[in-house]
Amino acid sequence: MSHSPTKTRRFPWKILLPVGALGLIGFSSTFFEGTSQSAPSTEKDTPPNHEVKATSSSTTNSIESSHTLASAQAELEDALRRLQQNPDQAAQILAQLETQLESYPTDLATQAITGFLSSAQDAQTELPFGIGKNGNLASHPSLRIALLDWLSSIDSVAAASYSKILLNTPTHPDEWAVALRNVARFSTTKDDRNYLRLKTEELIRNQDWQAKPSIGFLNAFDVLAHIKATESTPLLSEMVQNPRRRDLAHASFLTLNRLARSAPLETLNQLIEDEELSSNLGPMLGNMVAHADLRDIKQQELVKRYMLAKHRTEKELRAFSGVFPNGNFFVSNNLLTSVPRANKKDRYERKKASLETINAWLQDPEFRSLSRHLVTMKNRLQ
Repeated sequence: MSHSPTKTRRFPWKILLPVGALGLIGFSSTFFEGTSQSAPSTEKDTPPNHEVKATSSSTTNSIESSHTLASAQAELEDALRRLQQNPDQAAQILAQLETQLESYPTDLATQAITGFLSSAQDAQTELPFGIGKNGNLASHPSLRIALLDWLSSIDSVAAASYSKILLNTPTHPDEWAVALRNVARFSTTKDDRNYLRLKTEELIRNQDWQAKPSIGFLNAFDVLAHIKATESTPLLSEMVQNPRRRDLAHASFLTLNRLARSAPLETLNQLIEDEELSSNLGPMLGNMVAHADLRDIKQQELVKRYMLAKHRTEKELRAFSGVFPNGNFFVSNNLLTSVPRANKKDRYERKKASLETINAWLQDPEFRSLSRHLVTMKNRLQ
C-alpha cells in the first residue's frame, strides 16, 4: 500500500495461492521521467513544461481526493456484502479488495481496517487457513482474518497494538493465531515474551477450541517455539502423551521438537527427567535428545545423564542411538519459525566433536553396559 502519493510502497505477496504453496515475492519499481538539461528555456519551450506539471498535479490531486477514510470504509463494506452474497467468489473478492486497499495511504488503510475489525462484522470465505511464505497467510477463512493478516504488513506497530486488544476476548482461534503472530513480530522485551507465552497457553487450554481445533489453533503452537517458551514444556509434554487426541499431540510434538533444536538445554533437561514421558513415548524422547550438540560441554553432560538413567529402556536407547546425531527437521510453512538451513562446516565440526566424545565414553567403565549403543552411534558417524 502506498504511504502517500509521493512514496514507493512494497507489497510482498498475493493471496491467490493454494494451501501450502509458497507465497510469491513481489517487487516494486519507481519510474522517473527524465528531462534533459539545456540552454535556458525560450518562450516556445515554456507551454509544454507547464502542461506536464499541470497534468501531474491534477492526477495527484485526483488520487488524493478520491482516497479518503470514507471511501476506504466503503470498499470494506462492499467487500463484506459481496462475500456474504457470493462466498464461492471469495478468492477473487479478497484479491480485488487487497488491490483497492493498496492504493490508499497507510494511515487511512490502517484506520479503515481497525475500524472494521472493531465493528465485529465478518463474512466467511469457505477458504482454508493457509500459511504461505514468511508466515503470511496464503488463503483466509474469513474477511476479518484477511484484514488482520494484511494489517501486519501495512503497519506492524498498529497491527501489534490492535491485536493485543483483540486478544482480550476469546473471539475465534484463527483470529487469535494471527493476532499472536502480529504481536510476536513486533515483540522486543521480556514482558512481550511472557505475554505471548501466557496468551498462547490460554488459547491452547481453551476447552471449546480444543474440542474442535481449527487449523489456526494448531498452528498457533508455533508461537511457543518462536519465543523459546521452555516454561511451556510441561504443558506440551502432557498433551503429547494424550492418546485420545492425536491432533493436539502432534502439534505439541512439533513444538517440542522445535524447542529441542532451538533451546536444547532448557527443554531437554526437563524432558529427560519426565519418567512418565519416557515410559509412554520413549522412542520419541530419544529422537529429541539426539538433537543435542556434543560440542557444548553442558549438552555432553545432559546426554550422559540421559543415557545412564536407570529408568531408560532398551527400546528408547535404540531409538536414540539409531538417529544420533539427529539432524532431521520438518519442512513446513509456519506462522513464525523457519526451516533451519544446512551448514556443511557446522555438520563437520559437530560430527568431529561427537566422535571424540563417544570414543572417550567407550573407554569409560561407567558406560560399559551401554557400549553397544555407543558403537551404533560411532558407526553412524564414520
